[in-house]
Amino acid sequence: MNQIAVLLTCFNRKQKTIKCLNHLFKLKSDLDVYLVDDGSTDGTSESIVKEFSQVNLIKGSGDLFWNKGMHLAWEHAAKNDYDYYLWLNDDVIIYENCFDELFSCIKLTDGKAIISGIIETLDKKNILYGGYGSNKNLIKPNGQLNPIRNLNGNVVIVPKEVYKSLGNLDLHFHHDLGDVDYGLRAQKIGIGVFTTRVAIASGEKNDICRVRQNNTTIS
Repeated sequence: MNQIAVLLTCFNRKQKTIKCLNHLFKLKSDLDVYLVDDGSTDGTSESIVKEFSQVNLIKGSGDLFWNKGMHLAWEHAAKNDYDYYLWLNDDVIIYENCFDELFSCIKLTDGKAIISGIIETLDKKNILYGGYGSNKNLIKPNGQLNPIRNLNGNVVIVPKEVYKSLGNLDLHFHHDLGDVDYGLRAQKIGIGVFTTRVAIASGEKNDICRVRQNNTTIS
């Protein structure tokens, strides 16, 4: 059986975090979840301890944001040498086909590529995330693996072999761009980065301020 570590980070959106965990464990119960609560004040940690005692809850410093929070979760998980590491945003609801599709794509790439799940809107009319192609357009599902230029980190599976080559997310990045950087680093050393062939989750567009360190860019 494949060992999977699910990595999440959260801050002050308890209802979404609990909903995400509920759905995740209903679809697949044999998962090890590593969740960084980066200083929530809305009772997120208390609810997780009460409802999901199996979750590895990690307290953040309060200024980690997405990239550094995910780095901390991954740092803890990697101590146990999993077969796969699954990045998951807590505002995403994965579909029943999620794990079957991810592992089918992993099989097609011989376990040597990063696979990013395509995320659609709740009404299934538009694509929100997954990745952007070389033409700088958001990739839409077409029943095939599609190569990604710029990676979206909403639902991403990273095989152990890839992790051993790339390591963790880069702490240089504060909130966003860490996912894009990870995909570019992979491509630089010949590791493929692909979308799933179909949508595997739904979510909402995140329009909140995207916080990054001053003068941090990726060309």
